[in-house]
Amino acid sequence: MPEYIQTLIAQPATDIFRRLHIKRRNLSNGLFESTWQDMTEYVKRWGSIESTIDAIRLNDFQNSGYNVVVNNDTGRFQEETFYNSFWRNYMPRYKSLVRVQAGLLDSSDTEFPTDTTQGIFVLSDEIPVRSDSNDITLKCSSLRSIFDDVLARDIAGI
Repeated sequence: MPEYIQTLIAQPATDIFRRLHIKRRNLSNGLFESTWQDMTEYVKRWGSIESTIDAIRLNDFQNSGYNVVVNNDTGRFQEETFYNSFWRNYMPRYKSLVRVQAGLLDSSDTEFPTDTTQGIFVLSDEIPVRSDSNDITLKCSSLRSIFDDVLARDIAGI
């Protein structure tokens, strides 16, 4: 079979897309910035997301964490004291929000589904830099983990 036919067979019928966005926390007040920052160009390996429902407890949804491997050749994912860090002049990387989007584009570049967000996560660990490469694994937890860390009785005003 000619090589160009094999290439055509291997191509999807529609265009798929994946995006990775991050929201940092402002140094002055700890609030998240108002817009998502696109980090898609740095992604080397996409992770997977799983959701399950507890078979015993009614309406108990469990969301997996999410790990994604990014390229850190430019130092973009270093700690906030590093000159090229994405977090420079912001709060530390820990607890930054991470959003993953995925979907399909039709021939008129309309995105499907209309809400392409697959999950919103929180950076759960400090970001270790591997010694043998500049690849970094961003380890993210489900947003539910925030409620596991803070007890309701410890929240002011309740």
